[in-house]
Amino acid sequence: MNANLIAERLVPEQYSRAVEEEHIARYEFASRYVVGKQVLDIACGAGYGAEILAKAGARSVEGVDISVETIVEAKQNYGSETIQFTVGDMITYNSGRLYDVITSFETIEHVSDYQNALNNLRKLLKPEGLLIISTPN
Repeated sequence: MNANLIAERLVPEQYSRAVEEEHIARYEFASRYVVGKQVLDIACGAGYGAEILAKAGARSVEGVDISVETIVEAKQNYGSETIQFTVGDMITYNSGRLYDVITSFETIEHVSDYQNALNNLRKLLKPEGLLIISTPN
């Protein structure tokens, strides 16, 4: 994954309101599909999205990000009984379980080996699972 992605993470209240609303809208869209589901938010960044998904009714949310520092902050700010955060890479992450829904927003365009990343995400989905990705490209 490109190191520049770390600098692109949205941290609430550190960007313009318009940029923040655009990022939050992606999670609000995904919220319609997570009620009662086990969710993986890969490249979760600051963790605010995991909280949105949990509040929407997800049974559990696991946020994964490549940055150790980001995960430490996410745990402090958003960790809970239903929200867990883990360090991992989209291409190789394997929790040993399958998810009903996987979200990944504004990330795939930064992944050098996007085909293996997508193959890995497919392996992490339950047979009838849903993958929700956004990209500006």
